[in-house]
Amino acid sequence: MLKEKQKSADWGKFAENLTCEYLTERGLNVTERNWRCGNRLEVDLISQQGDEMVFIEVKARNGKFDKAEAAIDEKKMKQLVKAANAYLQQFDKPFYARFDVALVEGDPEKYDFSYIENAFIPPLTAR
Repeated sequence: MLKEKQKSADWGKFAENLTCEYLTERGLNVTERNWRCGNRLEVDLISQQGDEMVFIEVKARNGKFDKAEAAIDEKKMKQLVKAANAYLQQFDKPFYARFDVALVEGDPEKYDFSYIENAFIPPLTAR
């Protein structure tokens, strides 16, 4: 079990590194990796593009049992939005938030990579 967990962590790290390379090639600078707020809120990658903060969720799957995009459900979106709000509260000036998703399926030898800008609009909640 421990060996399988390590393989999964290595595959996730590979997917994050791949996504960072992709972003760098397109002129975006990753300012944060695995940013955490509390125990449950984490953003895989954060980048800034002008007055826009880009919050990027990276999902890596081996493709045997499920697809990467299936992991971006409503619960995950709400967690990302909460984490983004916590992150943005650190700044004195307003930033727009954009939520992108990187999907990596396969293995480090043979994989499919896709990147979705504006993957979702933050869910609204009434107070």
